[in-house]
Amino acid sequence: MRGTVLQYDDHAGSGFISGDDGVRYTFKRSDLQQLRPIVAGTKVDFVPSNGTAAEIYVIDATGAIATGPAPGAGGFGAAAPSGAYGAYGAVPGMAPAVAYSGENLGIWDYFKKVMSKSFNGEGRARRKEFWSFFLICFAMWTVVYVILMFTVLGAASSLASGYAYGYYDQTPFAFFGALGIWGVLITILWLVFLPANITVIIRRLHDIGMSGWFILMIFVPLIGGIFLLVCMLIPSQMAVNQHGPIPKPQPTIYTG
Repeated sequence: MRGTVLQYDDHAGSGFISGDDGVRYTFKRSDLQQLRPIVAGTKVDFVPSNGTAAEIYVIDATGAIATGPAPGAGGFGAAAPSGAYGAYGAVPGMAPAVAYSGENLGIWDYFKKVMSKSFNGEGRARRKEFWSFFLICFAMWTVVYVILMFTVLGAASSLASGYAYGYYDQTPFAFFGALGIWGVLITILWLVFLPANITVIIRRLHDIGMSGWFILMIFVPLIGGIFLLVCMLIPSQMAVNQHGPIPKPQPTIYTG
């Protein structure tokens, strides 16, 4: 019998086929007879059996059963073409159970992305995005505080030398002036990073299927901080949710 794939979830290894007889059939990955990607809308030929589909073959554009690996797939085990595995919104009016954004940036590029979304809490942020931002911020703050430490030590040394040689008028002002300048710089840096830090936490909560309002847990002493830390460590929800597709590249899928 001929039919059309309605939905395929590779994470679960199962899906649904709408047969030409108007009946919906379930199928499993083990029923696929070819090394070809299965997506919503794929035309297939199968053997119906008590509400399930078996011996499933992909049909090509000519109406014949397709042979060999999918065009551009590169053979067994190769990654499928972009959008081959349930692209977000592939079927009008129905979001597939699995859809990937295809995004896979480096640490610095993720940092720039987070900064560019400083005032935009929409969408999802995978763990790599959040921790890339955290790592760059931590490195920057470390450099700032090391410089501050040497500046304070140098000013304190000058202050001590000034008192030792009887200069009581200028050295205290130099010491506290240095502290004041660094205090202003640190405040500015903190204000620059704060919006991005808030929105990336919100998008990280979205990624695991939670409301961004849970960021308010930060105001709960001790418990709130631990709660948010655990949330930042939870893997992405492996399904399309109301905030968008899975913010990861499509995995290589082995069929057959």
